Amino acid sequence: MPALVFGISDVPSFAPPTIFLGGRLPRSWALGYQLTVSFGLADRYLSGVLTHRHYLVGLHGFGATRRGLTGVGGGVAFTLPLKPIAEVEARIGVRFGDKRHWAVGALVRLGWDIGHEELAPMPQFGAFFGYVPL
Repeated sequence: MPALVFGISDVPSFAPPTIFLGGRLPRSWALGYQLTVSFGLADRYLSGVLTHRHYLVGLHGFGATRRGLTGVGGGVAFTLPLKPIAEVEARIGVRFGDKRHWAVGALVRLGWDIGHEELAPMPQFGAFFGYVPL
Protein backbone atom coordinates (compact mmCIF):
# COMPACT_ATOMS: atom_id res chain seq x y z
CA MET A 1 0.00 0.00 0.00
CA PRO A 2 2.08 2.95 -1.20
CA ALA A 3 1.51 6.15 0.77
CA LEU A 4 2.18 9.88 0.59
CA VAL A 5 2.79 11.25 4.11
CA PHE A 6 2.98 14.82 5.40
CA GLY A 7 4.68 15.90 8.64
CA ILE A 8 5.90 19.20 10.01
CA SER A 9 8.40 19.56 7.14
CA ASP A 10 7.31 21.26 3.90
CA VAL A 11 8.56 18.23 1.94
CA PRO A 12 6.39 15.09 2.22
CA SER A 13 7.60 11.49 2.28
CA PHE A 14 6.68 8.85 -0.26
CA ALA A 15 6.53 5.21 0.84
CA PRO A 16 6.43 3.13 -2.34
CA PRO A 17 7.05 -0.28 -0.75
CA THR A 18 4.78 -1.23 2.14
CA ILE A 19 4.73 -4.98 2.65
CA PHE A 20 2.44 -6.87 5.03
CA LEU A 21 3.35 -10.46 5.88
CA GLY A 22 0.77 -12.16 8.03
CA GLY A 23 -2.19 -14.46 8.25
CA ARG A 24 -5.92 -14.37 8.63
CA LEU A 25 -7.55 -14.61 12.00
CA PRO A 26 -11.23 -15.37 12.70
CA ARG A 27 -13.88 -12.80 11.81
CA SER A 28 -12.15 -10.85 9.00
CA TRP A 29 -9.00 -9.96 10.92
CA ALA A 30 -5.39 -10.40 9.80
CA LEU A 31 -2.32 -10.04 12.01
CA GLY A 32 1.25 -9.71 10.83
CA TYR A 33 4.50 -7.86 10.30
CA GLN A 34 4.59 -4.71 8.17
CA LEU A 35 7.75 -3.33 6.57
CA THR A 36 7.69 0.18 5.13
CA VAL A 37 10.49 2.12 3.48
CA SER A 38 9.95 5.84 2.90
CA PHE A 39 11.82 8.62 1.14
CA GLY A 40 11.37 12.31 1.97
CA LEU A 41 11.42 14.74 4.86
CA ALA A 42 8.13 14.05 6.70
CA ASP A 43 10.22 12.43 9.44
CA ARG A 44 11.46 15.91 10.45
CA TYR A 45 15.21 15.55 10.12
CA LEU A 46 17.58 15.26 7.18
CA SER A 47 18.57 11.85 8.57
CA GLY A 48 14.95 10.81 7.91
CA VAL A 49 15.30 11.16 4.13
CA LEU A 50 15.43 7.34 4.09
CA THR A 51 13.42 5.67 6.84
CA HIS A 52 12.44 2.04 7.37
CA ARG A 53 9.63 0.97 9.68
CA HIS A 54 8.97 -2.35 11.38
CA TYR A 55 5.45 -2.78 12.81
CA LEU A 56 3.16 -5.39 14.26
CA VAL A 57 -0.17 -4.67 12.50
CA GLY A 58 -3.76 -5.83 12.69
CA LEU A 59 -5.95 -5.37 9.59
CA HIS A 60 -9.73 -5.64 9.67
CA GLY A 61 -12.43 -5.58 7.01
CA PHE A 62 -15.69 -4.08 8.27
CA GLY A 63 -19.16 -3.11 7.15
CA ALA A 64 -22.08 -5.10 5.81
CA THR A 65 -20.21 -5.95 2.59
CA ARG A 66 -16.71 -5.79 4.16
CA ARG A 67 -15.80 -2.82 1.96
CA GLY A 68 -14.31 -0.91 4.88
CA LEU A 69 -10.67 -1.44 5.83
CA THR A 70 -8.90 -0.44 9.00
CA GLY A 71 -5.39 -1.13 10.18
CA VAL A 72 -3.73 -0.42 13.52
CA GLY A 73 -0.11 -1.07 14.31
CA GLY A 74 2.94 0.00 16.17
CA GLY A 75 6.64 -0.55 16.27
CA VAL A 76 9.87 1.18 15.53
CA ALA A 77 11.23 3.25 12.66
CA PHE A 78 14.89 3.85 11.95
CA THR A 79 16.40 6.88 10.25
CA LEU A 80 20.00 7.06 9.12
CA PRO A 81 22.28 6.41 11.04
CA LEU A 82 19.81 4.00 12.71
CA LYS A 83 18.29 6.43 15.20
CA PRO A 84 15.05 4.92 16.59
CA ILE A 85 11.56 6.40 16.49
CA ALA A 86 8.76 4.72 18.48
CA GLU A 87 5.59 4.88 16.36
CA VAL A 88 1.91 3.94 16.21
CA GLU A 89 -0.09 4.11 12.99
CA ALA A 90 -3.75 3.87 12.05
CA ARG A 91 -5.24 3.51 8.56
CA ILE A 92 -8.85 3.66 7.43
CA GLY A 93 -10.05 3.15 3.90
CA VAL A 94 -12.47 1.67 1.43
CA ARG A 95 -11.90 -1.52 -0.54
CA PHE A 96 -13.15 -1.79 -4.11
CA GLY A 97 -13.03 -4.04 -7.14
CA ASP A 98 -14.76 -7.35 -7.84
CA LYS A 99 -13.06 -9.11 -4.93
CA ARG A 100 -12.44 -5.99 -2.80
CA HIS A 101 -8.66 -6.39 -2.98
CA TRP A 102 -7.87 -2.77 -3.88
CA ALA A 103 -8.02 -0.05 -1.22
CA VAL A 104 -7.71 3.71 -0.90
CA GLY A 105 -7.74 5.67 2.34
CA ALA A 106 -6.06 7.90 4.91
CA LEU A 107 -3.45 7.27 7.56
CA VAL A 108 -2.27 8.98 10.71
CA ARG A 109 1.00 8.21 12.45
CA LEU A 110 2.32 9.39 15.82
CA GLY A 111 6.07 9.09 16.27
CA TRP A 112 8.38 9.91 19.14
CA ASP A 113 11.92 10.41 17.83
CA ILE A 114 13.92 9.00 20.71
CA GLY A 115 17.14 9.09 18.68
CA HIS A 116 17.00 12.89 18.41
CA GLU A 117 15.79 13.21 22.03
CA GLU A 118 12.48 14.88 21.17
CA LEU A 119 10.40 15.90 24.16
CA ALA A 120 7.02 14.97 22.66
CA PRO A 121 5.56 12.77 19.91
CA MET A 122 4.87 14.39 16.53
CA PRO A 123 1.99 13.53 14.14
CA GLN A 124 2.09 12.69 10.45
CA PHE A 125 -0.88 12.49 8.08
CA GLY A 126 -1.19 10.88 4.69
CA ALA A 127 -3.07 8.91 2.08
CA PHE A 128 -2.54 5.39 0.74
CA PHE A 129 -3.56 3.25 -2.22
CA GLY A 130 -2.85 -0.41 -2.74
CA TYR A 131 -3.65 -4.08 -3.00
CA VAL A 132 -4.98 -5.82 0.12
CA PRO A 133 -5.61 -9.59 -0.09
CA LEU A 134 -7.74 -9.62 3.09
